[in-house]
Amino acid sequence: MIQFLPGTWHLHYSTFPMWQKDGVHSVTFNYTGVTHHGKPALLDEVRYYKREELRTVTGYDHPDATDPNAFSWRGKGPLWFFQSRWRVEWMSDDKSAIIISFEKTIATPAGVDILTRGSGDMATLLAQAQQVIVDRQLLSGVNDALLPVS
Repeated sequence: MIQFLPGTWHLHYSTFPMWQKDGVHSVTFNYTGVTHHGKPALLDEVRYYKREELRTVTGYDHPDATDPNAFSWRGKGPLWFFQSRWRVEWMSDDKSAIIISFEKTIATPAGVDILTRGSGDMATLLAQAQQVIVDRQLLSGVNDALLPVS
């Protein structure tokens, strides 16, 4: 899975309350393939605007040893203390859309995101992703609603 993720992904739907706050918009997940501590990893930069100020959350994603679709994230720099686990639940056949789930942490609730590369038939991709979420019951155990992100 790690080989399919590098590039920019645009967030369209999320259960994460931070992305629903007033003034937060244009959320992208930017993955770059790197070697970190001698192992393949992703440099993970989440960029978003709060009002008109660009903000970035940066960390490293390391593939899980037993689940090729799962990753452990650890913050970089002042965020080194924070860590989380997330998983690619679905990827479209053309690899232009994904659903990720993330586990609850000390600072964040469990949740689900729908992201695309910004190409292809967006309406069809998003409809497919939403159907996968229903079929696989990916929102069970998630307290927040899956809402559009601006």
